[in-house]
Amino acid sequence: MSTWLHNRVVRQDDAWPRRLVWCLPMRVLVEQTEAEARRLVEAMGLRWDEHGDHTGKVGVHLLMGGTDTGDWHLYPEECAILIGTQDMLLSRALNRGYASSRARWPMEFGLLNSDCLWVMDEVQLMGPGLWTSGQLDWMRNDRFGTLFPCHTWWMSATNSAGFLDTLDRQTAKMRLPDELSCSVDQVPQGLRGARRPCRMWQPPVQKGKGKPKKQKMSPDEFLSLLAGAVGENHLAGTLSLVVCNRVKTAQDIYRLLNTRGCGGAELVLLTSRFRRGDREVHTKRLLSFEANRKAGKVQGGPGLICVATQVVEAGVDISATRLWSEVAPWPCLVQRMGRLNRDGRSNEHAQAVFFEVPQAGGERKATDRIGPYAADDVNLGRSLAERLCQVHGASDGTVPALEALARVSHSCQADVDRALAPKPEPFPRAIDVHGLFDTEPDLFGGFTDVSPFIRGQDEQADVTVFWREFNPAKPAMVPGDALTGPAFDSDEGCSVAVHRLRGFLDETNQAWVWGEAEGCWREIRGADVCPGMVVLLPRSAGGYSEDIGWTGTPADKLTTASAPGPFEEAFAADPPTEQGFWVMIPDHLADAVSAGQQILERLGLGVARPLVAQAVAHAIAHHDIGKALLPWQNALPLPRPKMDTAEPWAKAPLLFAVEPGTCDLHPDAVESVLSRAEVRFLRCPDASPALKGTRILWQTDRPVVDSVASRPRTAIENLPGHPRAYMVSFRPGLRHELASGLALWHQYFREGGNFPALSIYLATTHHGKVRTILTARNLAGDDVCGIPLNTGPLPWQGGMPMDFACVVDGCAGAFTPDGTGFVSESPGWTALVADLLGGWEARPPDPVRLAVRDNAEPAHLGPFALAYLEAVVRCGDARASRNPSRKVPVGGSES
Repeated sequence: MSTWLHNRVVRQDDAWPRRLVWCLPMRVLVEQTEAEARRLVEAMGLRWDEHGDHTGKVGVHLLMGGTDTGDWHLYPEECAILIGTQDMLLSRALNRGYASSRARWPMEFGLLNSDCLWVMDEVQLMGPGLWTSGQLDWMRNDRFGTLFPCHTWWMSATNSAGFLDTLDRQTAKMRLPDELSCSVDQVPQGLRGARRPCRMWQPPVQKGKGKPKKQKMSPDEFLSLLAGAVGENHLAGTLSLVVCNRVKTAQDIYRLLNTRGCGGAELVLLTSRFRRGDREVHTKRLLSFEANRKAGKVQGGPGLICVATQVVEAGVDISATRLWSEVAPWPCLVQRMGRLNRDGRSNEHAQAVFFEVPQAGGERKATDRIGPYAADDVNLGRSLAERLCQVHGASDGTVPALEALARVSHSCQADVDRALAPKPEPFPRAIDVHGLFDTEPDLFGGFTDVSPFIRGQDEQADVTVFWREFNPAKPAMVPGDALTGPAFDSDEGCSVAVHRLRGFLDETNQAWVWGEAEGCWREIRGADVCPGMVVLLPRSAGGYSEDIGWTGTPADKLTTASAPGPFEEAFAADPPTEQGFWVMIPDHLADAVSAGQQILERLGLGVARPLVAQAVAHAIAHHDIGKALLPWQNALPLPRPKMDTAEPWAKAPLLFAVEPGTCDLHPDAVESVLSRAEVRFLRCPDASPALKGTRILWQTDRPVVDSVASRPRTAIENLPGHPRAYMVSFRPGLRHELASGLALWHQYFREGGNFPALSIYLATTHHGKVRTILTARNLAGDDVCGIPLNTGPLPWQGGMPMDFACVVDGCAGAFTPDGTGFVSESPGWTALVADLLGGWEARPPDPVRLAVRDNAEPAHLGPFALAYLEAVVRCGDARASRNPSRKVPVGGSES
């Protein structure tokens, strides 16, 4: 991290990418890395606060399930550090961003596959994600290419480069990256001599006639004896760490230790199955103890026992005196041993103990899984752990830990190599990523599942679950903007393994997910659950305890929960472009051109790729002309400002609705609440019937939502008659960006417009909702994206004809009178997309062009570059929307 900051930010070396993408396998590692990144950037005085000027500053952004990722995607020309889990980052790099709206997928896809330095950290825990990172690296640097360099580093204490030896990389003759390793001599002397003696643990055996025999005991009996041994061997004033392979095993041991008391030692449970707030409480207790231990403030105290899963295997800066580890794959055991006597101050008392929980119902099969691990990998790990115990036993525990590991590697080299080699996993080929460029749903309304390339069939692949208070028999899941509860908050989400939630739903059959197309929560079954989902459960369904996290037990229930709300506030679906004031189209386009020009200049695209820069600039200058359509203008709320000019509007205030309850509602009472919430508002007494109905509408300059500081919606709903209050989405019934594209299409193909065809595509895709396919909304098929096929010229600059010939499947034209020939009139939309995107195979020297006129024009750009250019146009639009040069506030005059 320091290396990137020094070279890219301090030295301003353009050879280093603008974005540092730090990818980690687990949430707990992400949070710690983000804290370290913020500390480092702030110490250098370089951190961007997300409000002021970004120039010369570095944004630090968290990409983790359910978190607010910030505005990193709006500044492609500035430096940023992005830290996230492999689920969040790799799904976005594959154009299927988990917990991200479909419209935003292409933007993040383009930005994360260009101008980035990816750091894959703790790769031994990534499974298929490791192979996917290698394939994406090949596609960026060989098959598809990018507009700006994109490199990848892989880091681990137990690394092997076998995942880079794929057929695609071999065919491309890509050499293996340079390997940088840390020798023993580079380790500080104090840590070099740290001792970590270890032994295998067996429960007490019954003695009978002859030799003692091992007891055949149940897992519950075994864990009871193990918990007793952990408590008895704990040393006062120190940290004992117990690491288990399964969450349930950790929870059971925690319960047993809690029952025994353990001499007053503090107990902490750490797994990935907590809501963020609950997990932070436990994590802070552990880290606080460690800070006090290092400061010498815990001597004489009872100490602390932490029971955890693999969340502590890597990146957690703790130093235990006793380590109890369930037998696991060798790389995991090495990582866990790194938590024992980490600071080298417990050489006299440090001790690691390995244990193996017996299989319920008989012997374990080779095909079984032990938590997230294959049984064969665990068996190999046990064999090497036994060899490590022998090394320490032969030296009475005095051999330093690093030397002991070296002896094991020397004597068991073949087994160590086999243990460290990455397991073959599914990985994407070029044809897969090329196909993922399309973000349209399939015939069944679903999307290509990329989870095999991220977590594979890993049972630990997660969904996020949260609870709300409602009657599951009568959920009343009305459209999202009419729900009374707050929107989903990442703090209330709990990560749950997919197979655990499926099993839970087989019993309760009560779950809902947000339907983007329907705009409301829709019920699902257990079989419908897929990785990355955010799933709503009724509080009455249970399954969660604040003390031990997800249990899957219906009797474990939250004390309180809010009423259901939307997944995200409707106005937040495209937050950068919804700002709450009036702006005319000419002013917005001028602002967007200015913002776009700034981005292009900082990126240097005008010099490196002048025709590409021309296409971007032309698209930005025309992206919103489609809003001049009368149906779009007529859908805007009333009253509208009276201006000296008759220019059409590009932006309008937000709309807030109140539906009267059982008695008459007094608007003055609502306005009194709005004034206290410091919201600028204007009642809409003459709102269009399509908007109003039985509700009363107000224009507002900001969202009227409940927050910690203010609860205006709750106050309004507590008025006499208990009205419902909610924000209203602006739905004009058509996609204005396609109207912009159709007008540019006519200029390019009918009038010989002097701009690249790429401009047509970029103007049309600037909201991420119209991209590779044009569809009709009416069953009659007489429209395209809500625009009737008989619509006249676009009322802009004296009238701009819109060319609907491109919407047909294939190309427009006519057969000759004798029926033996066909005269093409215009290529189809898919022909333009095919020209700009190119194929999935290696780019031919002279590619065929179906729609693009001039061979000098940008074409066959590949999925990464084309999506990146979409992002640049959208950034210009969003930044212009946020900072208009001229605007009319709600109920006010021009400013």
